[in-house]
Amino acid sequence: MYNYLYTNDMRISDLPDSIKRVSEILLSGMEPYQVDKSFGNNGATIQFYFNLQDNTETLIKGKDATLEVIRNFILKFQFPNTRTLESFRNTLNDKILFAPYRAIISVLYKLALNESNTSHLTHDEILFFFFCNSEVCTNPNFDIDKLINGITSYRNHPYDIASKVKANIRWNQYERQLREMMTVLQYASSIFKNRAGILSFVMPTSTDDIAFIHEVISYNRIWYPSNIEDFNLSNKEYISYMDTAKTPYYVIELNKSHKPDIKTVEESLQQIYFGAPGTGKSHEIKKNIGTHKSFRITFHPDTDYSSFVGAYKPTSVEVPMLTTLGEKAIPVKDMEGNPLTENKIIYTYVKQAFLNAYIEAWKEQANETPQPVYLVIEEINRGNCAQIFGDIFQLLDRNTNGFSDYAIVPDADLSRHVKKDLEKLVIANKEAINAIYEECEEDMVDKVVNGKVLLLPNNLYIWATMNTSDQSLFPIDSAFKRRWDWKYIKIADAHKNWQIKVGTKTYDWWQFVQAINYFVFDATQSEDKNLGYFFAKAKDSIINAETFVSKVIFYLYTDVFKDYGFSGDIFKGANDDEMTFQSFYNADGSPCEAQIIRFIENVMFSDALPETLKVAVSTEDEDMNVYDEDEAVDNRQSSNRDKFMVNGAGSYGKCLAPFEAVKAYSKQNPQMNAAEIVQVWSNLNVNHMPHLVETEQEFEERAKTTKDVKFRVKAKRLELPNGEVIYVSNQFNPIRIAELIEKLNKANLGVNISLIDA
Repeated sequence: MYNYLYTNDMRISDLPDSIKRVSEILLSGMEPYQVDKSFGNNGATIQFYFNLQDNTETLIKGKDATLEVIRNFILKFQFPNTRTLESFRNTLNDKILFAPYRAIISVLYKLALNESNTSHLTHDEILFFFFCNSEVCTNPNFDIDKLINGITSYRNHPYDIASKVKANIRWNQYERQLREMMTVLQYASSIFKNRAGILSFVMPTSTDDIAFIHEVISYNRIWYPSNIEDFNLSNKEYISYMDTAKTPYYVIELNKSHKPDIKTVEESLQQIYFGAPGTGKSHEIKKNIGTHKSFRITFHPDTDYSSFVGAYKPTSVEVPMLTTLGEKAIPVKDMEGNPLTENKIIYTYVKQAFLNAYIEAWKEQANETPQPVYLVIEEINRGNCAQIFGDIFQLLDRNTNGFSDYAIVPDADLSRHVKKDLEKLVIANKEAINAIYEECEEDMVDKVVNGKVLLLPNNLYIWATMNTSDQSLFPIDSAFKRRWDWKYIKIADAHKNWQIKVGTKTYDWWQFVQAINYFVFDATQSEDKNLGYFFAKAKDSIINAETFVSKVIFYLYTDVFKDYGFSGDIFKGANDDEMTFQSFYNADGSPCEAQIIRFIENVMFSDALPETLKVAVSTEDEDMNVYDEDEAVDNRQSSNRDKFMVNGAGSYGKCLAPFEAVKAYSKQNPQMNAAEIVQVWSNLNVNHMPHLVETEQEFEERAKTTKDVKFRVKAKRLELPNGEVIYVSNQFNPIRIAELIEKLNKANLGVNISLIDA
């Protein structure tokens, strides 16, 4: 009998909203049952399964990155787990070691390869061939081809598997619970459908879905408790394992249970972060590395093996000045008897990024718990990888323990310098490492520390970045590609509230990025040329005209539209003349603000944009602002161009000034949470503005029920110093702004708005 426990209380119909709600409640310091008793059980269930636990990254991401949380659950959820003590022990007693989603998706994927890009599994097939199959549920390294052959044979010659399931499984309400379990997949991607007892799969086509499926089918780690008798410890381990944070977590190598355990970290050893320029790939790597040791190199066409690994190079050294007396060399001294020195050019072996990282990683192996060491390669596709890596290429094949499958013999110079750095090193897990290479009948660790062979240790991570838009001078072959995991960094709003400022006008950077990417994709039919949020860097949240032209316009003209043509309204200048790149500069070389504004507004206000991108942009003259549909606003009033200061500084239109005032107030009061700030500003009681400032939860609740297609552009998002988010209305006409100024200045909040005289 096989014992399983899942849940009856997931509330699968609104899973993302439930995850978000639970995360917000927990982050506020409360428990779900304290907020809503009817939601308590469901909240606790969501908290466990999706790892919304204290001090986890998963909890933080649950607020606004529910897709990532759901995909992490699909990637890692397994049996055994620590849902209850009883289920934990039952699973261990049954010797179950099973990650159901990974197994099922791997089979669906391989079936789809053979079935014209689609495949399916019935719920009965999943229960029988996976959950009741000892070759699968007790073996994470099951033979997938053998399993598929069994499923195919059954379909050709059906037999009664339902009764066999019933006889071999101890799982209350297993049909219902399996249905709930499989439905979670639909929230991870539209390539999954779970209906009428059938889980179907369509081969992914989007880059995001491809990256997700690749991560799932290539993931080869599974948690096993270090002490099966200590449930509290096991629970802590499981929480750590299920977290999305890239922190070292040790999992047991299960394939060699008769040998000393080699523990590996829960991360991808060789990973390429890829995506459009400006998506934050380097930032993501830096964040994931944290405070661990790292070495960095940027590839370019002239990068070679010696600049990657090391080589003899001329080096200037200071040496004693000598003279000769007969056959003797005598030190030269000054008048006071002090030895004189001189600079002399000598040749010495200079270690480069790879060798520095390699040496440091092996030095960490002297510890019982070796810390990760990272080698970061920027722009990996801009160098000749075959030339740069040379024979090191062979080391990239890693075994399940994370060490290189095959060692290589270095040249004499390299060997000598590795030995110099490592020969006195005592490796803590020497016996276990040697056990991996027992077929060699040699002391592999001894050969490593004496420089006789090179072998990547399991704490050396090689991570790289690649801009998909770059025209690679040297193509990366498939043999090289398959030795890496690939992580797609998609274009997304970084919520930095960056603005493009040109003259007196200000435009939302993210709204521009979305709009221009629509036209880039329309022209190229590829996401590779799109702009990421960090494509241009803001200073004090402002992208100025100079930066915009030199970064954005230059890129669009030289790397995108020059190959696809400049037809279309977005490139129409004054008198419908085509905009040239030169037209963005004045005669004195300064940016032409009028042309920049014309281009930005051509893009952002184009009739060609889909409705979802037709958003009003908060500009400092506020001509483009939207007002409540149920209120008649006098056009003469709404289009005025009054400018306002906040605390005596800045120049803002009537719709932006309140946002800047709330922003200033939040900075002055960093101890206040979102609800407290909302309460203070709501107490001003500005007529016809019940939602002057509201919490993120309040804003999103209104978003669920509104039929207003322009709802989301009627308020501006503000992230508080504590990380919470509030929304500030931008629905101000002259009457409303005058009332707000009067009430705000009387309230004595330490923030004031004042009119700038024309």
